[in-house]
Amino acid sequence: MVGRSREPGAGSREPEAGRAAAARRVLFVVRNAATLHRLLDVLPVFAGDPRITPLFTLAPGSDYDTGVLARLDREGARTVPWPPPRKSCDLAISASRNGPLHELDAPLVLLPHGAGFN
Repeated sequence: MVGRSREPGAGSREPEAGRAAAARRVLFVVRNAATLHRLLDVLPVFAGDPRITPLFTLAPGSDYDTGVLARLDREGARTVPWPPPRKSCDLAISASRNGPLHELDAPLVLLPHGAGFN
């Protein structure tokens, strides 16, 4: 075959085929209690995947962020300060389009945070 190697794992996307799985960091961007609850709802999607490291950060500017960092501490969440360092994550997820999301240096997934989301 032209252009294809016959070595084990060559061209395969399966980690057990000779390559170590790549670690990925997913940053959950919290603005207030409502967004935190929504992000905690989707966190189990990543549970059990050792390649994913979830990180949380509190984006500034909300009048309703009281107690959010304390809740993250109680949950045992790994937090990083805002703004996150460049290249600190591979994907960012937020449940609010408000705040300085333009400062993120990663692809952003925006989730609705409830019935009032427009």
